[in-house]
Amino acid sequence: MTRRSGGLEKRGENTWRLTVDIGVDPISGRRRRVTETVHGSKKFADDRMAELRGQANQGLLEADRKMTVSQLSAPVR
Repeated sequence: MTRRSGGLEKRGENTWRLTVDIGVDPISGRRRRVTETVHGSKKFADDRMAELRGQANQGLLEADRKMTVSQLSAPVR
């Protein structure tokens, strides 16, 4: 099992940004990350981070994928 990295960043009073690394995009080769903002205590943010890392390790998280117009208009085979 691969350990997923990520971070917890304080953004304001009781506001935290969670970032979890979910691997490398096979097409672009760029790192893929999932980011979530939570409001509450640091313990709450730590607990949510643990949940996100668990989901990432199980392969349940997907990063939003940006598509170009040509990709959207390409015929489906």
